[in-house]
Amino acid sequence: PPDATGIPWRDWLLDAASHFRRTLLAHRDGARVVAAAQPSPAMAAFSERAMFVLVAQGEPLRRARLLVLLVERFTLGLVLEEQSNSPGQLENSALDPQEAASRYPTLTTAILEYFSAGATLDDLYRDSIRLILNPQP
Repeated sequence: PPDATGIPWRDWLLDAASHFRRTLLAHRDGARVVAAAQPSPAMAAFSERAMFVLVAQGEPLRRARLLVLLVERFTLGLVLEEQSNSPGQLENSALDPQEAASRYPTLTTAILEYFSAGATLDDLYRDSIRLILNPQP
């Protein structure tokens, strides 16, 4: 993970998690390999560093552990999904886009609205992590 000096823990953890995701995506089946190898020294080191940063900035240890675990598992799960999608999978989906739009109008509108402004899967990941780290009541 990047150096945490002078960076609020939420920003630091977002950057560290994004780095973790990029690392997983850089290797074929990276998420599957890491998920199957848990617990591993590399993941233990990531967890240790992340929890240390949060606790050093005032988060209780229990909350730090839960936040780090949530971010790690969300990231692994998302990358597992990303890496399991083969080219052409969406085109060959059993779900017809026009049928989906009529059956699931709210979902379809939300997806189109989000990505119509040029958002990418990287943006979706970072926005999701931000939501996890900054929940609104």
